[in-house]
Amino acid sequence: MASKLVLVIVFLFDLIAFALAVATEHRRSTGVAMTVESEMTAESEIPARLEGEFKAMAICWILGLGSLVPWNSMVIIGDYYTNLFTKYHPTRAFTLVSQSLGVITMAILAYNESKIDTRKRNLAGFILFFAITLSLLLLDLGTSGKGGIGPFLGTCAIVACCGVAIALVEGGMVGDLSFMCPEFIQSYVAGQAAAGALTSALRLLTKAIFEKSHDGLRKGAEDSTKHERLSTKQLFFQNIDYALGLFLIYVLTLFIFPGFLYENTGEHKLGSWYALVLIATFHMWDLISRYIPLVDCLKLESRKWLMIVILSRFLLIPAFYFTAKYGDQGWMIMLTSFLGLTNGYVTVCVFTSAPKGYKLYLKDEMKVTTYDAVYDGKPLSASIPKRSTCTIKEVHASRYTRALLDNGLTILVPSYLESGEVIFVNTEDDSYIGRAK
Repeated sequence: MASKLVLVIVFLFDLIAFALAVATEHRRSTGVAMTVESEMTAESEIPARLEGEFKAMAICWILGLGSLVPWNSMVIIGDYYTNLFTKYHPTRAFTLVSQSLGVITMAILAYNESKIDTRKRNLAGFILFFAITLSLLLLDLGTSGKGGIGPFLGTCAIVACCGVAIALVEGGMVGDLSFMCPEFIQSYVAGQAAAGALTSALRLLTKAIFEKSHDGLRKGAEDSTKHERLSTKQLFFQNIDYALGLFLIYVLTLFIFPGFLYENTGEHKLGSWYALVLIATFHMWDLISRYIPLVDCLKLESRKWLMIVILSRFLLIPAFYFTAKYGDQGWMIMLTSFLGLTNGYVTVCVFTSAPKGYKLYLKDEMKVTTYDAVYDGKPLSASIPKRSTCTIKEVHASRYTRALLDNGLTILVPSYLESGEVIFVNTEDDSYIGRAK
C-alpha cells in the first residue's frame, strides 16, 4: 500500500529526527552551562573554523529533513487525497489550513519569545511531528481509506497540527542557528529541501510498483542560561524587509504548489504521472538551489535586489496560467523547475543574510559574553555589550542628521557632531548615546 508505505517510512524518519533532537539538546544542556565573560580577539582565541563544524552541519541537515518530511509526505500523496475527497479540493484546503494556523502560531510564539524555552519548543515540535505522522496512518487504517466529510475534517485537523509543529520548530531552530555559523542555517534549510526530494522519490517509486495492483488507489494513489536579546519589536523593525520577503516567497510558492499543480495542469501525455512529476521536479530543483549560495560570487546579499527578485517571482502566476492553457508539458516542467530553483535560492539568501546586523559592532579586544551553546568545549555564540564605541566618518547638515560610522552603519546623531568624533552607540537599537571623548 504505497500511500501508507510512504507514511510509514516518514514515521521512521520522524522518530530518528526526534531522537537526534533530544540527543542534541542533551549535549547542549550538559555543556558549559554558565555565563562567562572573556577577552576574545579575532586572531587568537576564535579559531578560523570550529572543530566539529561538519558534524554540526550534518546534524542541522538531518533536523531540517525531519522538520518538513511530514508536511511533504502529505503533499506528495495529494493525488490520493484528491481522489478520496473529490468534492473538497484537499490540496488547496490542506495548504490554507496548515499555513494559516502556522502563521498565527508563529506570531504568538514571536510575541512571547522571551518567555519560551527554545529547547522545549523544538522538542515539542518534533514530538508533534511524530504524533502527526502516526495519526495519519491510524486515521487511514481506521476509515479503511473511505472518503466523506468526517475523514476529511479529521485529516484537516491533523494537517492543522502540522502547521503548529512547523511553527514551533522553524522559529526555534532558525532563531538559534541565526546566532551561529551561516553554514548551519544553510545546512538546515538544505535538509528541508531534501525532505521534498526524498518524499518525491518514495512516491514515484511506490506509484511505479503498485500502480496496477489490486486496490491501486490506496496503494499507488492511481489517478538555561538567559542572555540579553533584542526585543521582538526591535527585531521586527530592523528586519521587516526580510520578514516581508520570506512571507512573499511562500505566498507565491504556495499559491502554485501544490494545489495548482495537482488541479489545474491537466494530464497531457504523462497521464496520472504528470502532477507527480511536476511535484518531484519542484523538490529536486528546490534542493539543488539551496546549495548555490555556498558559492560566494553567486550569493545575493543586497536587501534591495533580494526584494526585487522576490517581487519579480510574482510574474510566475500569469506564466503558469498561460502555460497551463496553451503550453505543453515540457514548458510546464521547465516553469516548475524555475519555481523550485528560485524558491530554494532566495530562501537561503534571505536566511543567511538577515542575521548579520549584530556583527557590525564586533571589534578586536571587545569583551563579549559567551553562554551555553557549546560544542567540543568551544562557544558557538555570544552576546555583545549593549554599548559600543564608533567613529563618525561622515555627517550631513540638519538638526538630527544621518551619520555614517566606521563600521558601515548609518544612524541619527545631533548635527553638532563632526566627522572623526568617537561616540557611544546602543548596540540593541542602533541609537546614539553620547560622545565617547
